[in-house]
Amino acid sequence: MWKLFYVFALCYAENSENYPADPSFSSAEAECLSFGNSIYINDKCFKVEKGFFNYADAMVNCQNQFGSGNTGKLFEPKDSSTNDQVIEFAKEMILPSNHFTSKMHIGINDMATEGTWQYATGGDLVYTNWGNGQPDNGISSSDGVVEDCVETWTGTTWNDGRCYEKQPSICEMISIGTTTPPTTTPTTGCEDNWPMKKCNKKCNAKKCLKSKSCKKNCRNTCDLCGIEEPCEDQKSSKFCNKALTKGKCGKSSIWKKCKKTCDKC
Repeated sequence: MWKLFYVFALCYAENSENYPADPSFSSAEAECLSFGNSIYINDKCFKVEKGFFNYADAMVNCQNQFGSGNTGKLFEPKDSSTNDQVIEFAKEMILPSNHFTSKMHIGINDMATEGTWQYATGGDLVYTNWGNGQPDNGISSSDGVVEDCVETWTGTTWNDGRCYEKQPSICEMISIGTTTPPTTTPTTGCEDNWPMKKCNKKCNAKKCLKSKSCKKNCRNTCDLCGIEEPCEDQKSSKFCNKALTKGKCGKSSIWKKCKKTCDKC
């Protein structure tokens, strides 16, 4: 039954402008389907964003996907029925031929407190559907990058993923007058906690690499905002070790080529 519904929804999502109004649809459902790549489930509207965004940009992007009279947020699953139907539909939209492996951002993260998973717009989880062995914060990864942002995983389960990863996402509509998501871009730990003047004075190139307080409190000034990016050396170890010995790791060009050796990881 649901497969037939998905086939119809997929066709409508791709070609909504060619369909006349169906009197069996509620006005809310008709409005939802008019956005394209969308589906109306359990009295809520969801849209699949096929474009590739990192987590922070995906949050902002969802706010602008539902017309001028509404806003949106990353999908916040709160029951198994909605979770399964929305993710199955989204995977059919993203990878129709192999929908059990696609990853998409959803509105859950532990950015505020490590290990405390909350909805992106606030509040503790009321439902979970983690994949086997998840969340694991990337413990099997060799690069030491943490995983704070939730993504779809096998089937309709979830995985804690890397916030910098650019991938599709699932958006959920919020009608004007209901609780709206924050309008500011979420923080990702990439700002100066000390005043800029203090960071510029106390944290020079060498201290930015070696001083724990500089790394923690002057991330923006020390150009450490890319710490969530893949962390490996783009140059040979010989070149990087030589640059480190000569104290050249403070140069941004060297950091870029020798992240691991220069301890930018």
